[in-house]
Amino acid sequence: MPGWLRERMEQPAVTDVLELTHDAREGSFLAKFVALAGFEAGRFRVEVLEKRSFENDGRVGFGGFGFEFTRRDGRVLTHEALGFGQKRLLSLLYYLDVNEDFAIADELANGLHPRWVEASMRELGTRQVFLTSQNPLLLEHTLFPSAEVLRASLLLCGNTREDGPERIAWRNPTHEAAGRLFDAHGLGAHPLAELLRQQGLW
Repeated sequence: MPGWLRERMEQPAVTDVLELTHDAREGSFLAKFVALAGFEAGRFRVEVLEKRSFENDGRVGFGGFGFEFTRRDGRVLTHEALGFGQKRLLSLLYYLDVNEDFAIADELANGLHPRWVEASMRELGTRQVFLTSQNPLLLEHTLFPSAEVLRASLLLCGNTREDGPERIAWRNPTHEAAGRLFDAHGLGAHPLAELLRQQGLW
């Protein structure tokens, strides 16, 4: 659960309904979403259905999750009225709030404005991350400190067929290809995705 919700649940007296507003906790997933999506305000509501304590553990049940967002003209929207990209951004920020050490994201850039992609890549921070993408936009916001880190970080996948049915195969770029990519990308003249295409790796 997000950090603020965990803190609330650790308090002795817990109400049946918990709410978080965008301005109640600096740096919360909700505050970040409201700022990125251009809303005036946001509110997250969750119902506590069950809270039971055991000797060394406990059980908490939640339901009735809901979001409301206020536009700059005063209109209020529920989460159902958000666009596809907005829903993906909100889900990602919530997910990152819950998972502080790692993240797995499939096609992170899908449906997101380029500014949101850039912000999302920043939000990944120092987590261990596994990203898949067919969109070159993601690689515009990826930095590698060395050719070896670039090689170890890139997994190229595609279909292959030897003796038998076609299968999906993964491989890292060769040391030579990684060196060429790192040198060219380090000069800043070409985005990494363009260099991968030029070398027949994408």
